[in-house]
Amino acid sequence: MNHTITIVLFSLLCIIASCKKEQPQMKPLLEDCSCANEVSADFLIEEQAHNNSNIPNLYSETDTIFANKFVRFTAKEKNAEYKWYAGAELLTDEQFARYFPEEFTGSNLPIALVVKKKPNLLCFPNDDGYDSIIKYVHVAPKYTADQGYLPLKGTYRLYAPHLNDSIDVVFDVYCPLGMSNMFDLYNFDGMGNNSIFNSAFGNINYREFQQLQVGSTIYGGYYFSIRKNMDGKVRFKLDGRGTNTHHFEYNGRKL
Repeated sequence: MNHTITIVLFSLLCIIASCKKEQPQMKPLLEDCSCANEVSADFLIEEQAHNNSNIPNLYSETDTIFANKFVRFTAKEKNAEYKWYAGAELLTDEQFARYFPEEFTGSNLPIALVVKKKPNLLCFPNDDGYDSIIKYVHVAPKYTADQGYLPLKGTYRLYAPHLNDSIDVVFDVYCPLGMSNMFDLYNFDGMGNNSIFNSAFGNINYREFQQLQVGSTIYGGYYFSIRKNMDGKVRFKLDGRGTNTHHFEYNGRKL
């Protein structure tokens, strides 16, 4: 009898073992922490080219702006509790924008953010879920079309892929008597060709211009864009406006 029971139990164990699902391999505990971050109060400061919601805008990350411009502030940490301290204001949104009038010219204005959020203790066991930071916005003189003040004018050393070499391009902005700002581009193709007396109209921020119209050249017309990042790196683009025009895109620095 005992022998029979032993055989039955052994058979049941074999059946159970054969029906048992294969278990997936357990991942290492911290394998998915490569993309995780501690709770941070860091935020973006972006100058706006204008405040007209009916037309496309230009937002340029910066620490310096023209006076009489709107600036957008955006927390990088998502789905958290926010406390912004902007002058006498206390705000709690993830993002907000404010106008900086000419009276602030020359000022370094502090903007503070405090962020609170449930931390990822699996990846960061010492994170308390709280962070704060203060950044400053420097207000430069306002841009006007009849003054010619544009800090991006100057000489740039850029890498030209079509030549597989570096070139120097001059971007000059000036204001003829009785006229608005005009600009010239010298050696824009790296082969000595220029485009002069172009109207400086487009989206204009302290660190970035977008879609300034360049008149006729040997290649045709262009939309001209230039951006100088806070690390000093420059992106320089000429987008051809016609079917037979070229496209130039360079990276480099201002001399």
